[in-house]
Amino acid sequence: MKFIKKHKIISVIIMVIVLYHALWLANYYSFKKLNGEYKKDDGVYYNTYGDYTISYHYPDYPFLAGNYSIVNSDSSIRLIVWPPNIINGNYKYGVYIYDFDNESEHIFFLDKNMKYVSEKNKLEADTKKDKKVLNINKVELKQMLETLEKNYSD
Repeated sequence: MKFIKKHKIISVIIMVIVLYHALWLANYYSFKKLNGEYKKDDGVYYNTYGDYTISYHYPDYPFLAGNYSIVNSDSSIRLIVWPPNIINGNYKYGVYIYDFDNESEHIFFLDKNMKYVSEKNKLEADTKKDKKVLNINKVELKQMLETLEKNYSD
């Protein structure tokens, strides 16, 4: 009897592991590469388009999230887009902005319209500063998103 219980437990564990691997592989191969010629460096594909450098990174095992990224010429603004995957069906947007005037960094989440997402940004003390920096850079962020979206595969 004990042998049958152990056998069933081991079988369930193996099935869960195999299922997760199959899920990861399906997710990996559904990740869309970007259009155009990209150089590869340390697992990251990148290319320059005008004033921007666009890159993408396939999901690393065992994680399900890969990402697309676009950075401006002086590296002061980086927009990161996490595409939908098998577990999460929505795009997520994050931004890194370096404010040269105040020598400060701002990292926060946005929605597709480049609006601040309060519930995803936990530090209330930074909210006002982040929103101010966002408003100053909103036009460029929208241009960056448009440039990135032009390079998606169909």
